[in-house]
Amino acid sequence: MFHLEIALGYQHRGVEEAMIGGPDKRSVHYAETLAGDTSVGHAMAYCQVVESLANCQKSARAQALRGVALELERIANHVGTWAHCPAMWDFLPTASYAGASAAIS
Repeated sequence: MFHLEIALGYQHRGVEEAMIGGPDKRSVHYAETLAGDTSVGHAMAYCQVVESLANCQKSARAQALRGVALELERIANHVGTWAHCPAMWDFLPTASYAGASAAIS
């Protein structure tokens, strides 16, 4: 028997305390590792805050590259979700073809 319910909640890892007194060389790393599915989004948000506080101007190329990275992250999240749908629905032949980690009950 498998537990397939989504368990939402807060996992305390001490990131808030680690970010106090920043920015420092680890701050971007902490922002990127808040959640595995939005690494680019969190890193970009952190950089935007720091750039705004420093009154720094971004080039058009940098903004375009950030937009591309965000879209690639979003597409990867959607593809990953769709690849795991057959496993969630217990349709194992498609799950094995898609490479999803399907569990046989």
